[in-house]
Amino acid sequence: MRSRPVTTCNYLPDGEVRADPHSMFPNSGTESWLRHPRLAEMLDGEGWLKASIGSFLLSKGERIVRVDLGLGPANFELPAAARYRSGALLESPNQHGIGRRMVSEVFYTHLHDDHLGWTVFPGADALSFPNARHLVNRREWLHWSTAGHTPGHLSLAVESMLGPMLLLGDVVHHEAQLAEPEIAFRVDDDVELALNTGKQPLRRAADSGEILGFGHFSGQQLGRVHAQREGFSWAPLDRLPG
Repeated sequence: MRSRPVTTCNYLPDGEVRADPHSMFPNSGTESWLRHPRLAEMLDGEGWLKASIGSFLLSKGERIVRVDLGLGPANFELPAAARYRSGALLESPNQHGIGRRMVSEVFYTHLHDDHLGWTVFPGADALSFPNARHLVNRREWLHWSTAGHTPGHLSLAVESMLGPMLLLGDVVHHEAQLAEPEIAFRVDDDVELALNTGKQPLRRAADSGEILGFGHFSGQQLGRVHAQREGFSWAPLDRLPG
């Protein structure tokens, strides 16, 4: 984890995924979802989970950092599992006039498709952010080049106008995992390690009031967690500076 001082943090949606909850979280039971207080907001009319795909935009002066790059233009379905619709990242009003050539760094939490989709501009043999350094954990790069959530997954600690902030990548995919931290995501490379790793920043943030960022949460992606008798509750931030 590397600390980068920033002034503003905005979430830029690229699209969404709707997924069968039991397919995405195989060790969850129906009761896990039925007892959640915000169930109606989490599921669509077919009973599938709603999740966001996107990127965080950090800026301070001329230093502009993109954290992950969404999925890119896509429209496909995994039968009985998930539907993906994306491609809106560069059209987000949260860009605040920041053009592609103004981005100085791209930071990948990991190299799954839904985090690197805009690395290359669609239809062109060129980077979407041509002036940016592209940063990834060496272990993560070697894992995908030579063959947890993934072996080299990273989170990013920043200092924002709102105070200390931790962007957690895919440490937690869905709000229901806060209430029940033992719910595992189906593609975690090492399930036990992923579950144990996920609890550590949640406990720390619950004690410190640190702001957390979850790129796949539907609705608000930035907020705070509070410790409960079992698990944590989610308190999203209603308004962000910048």
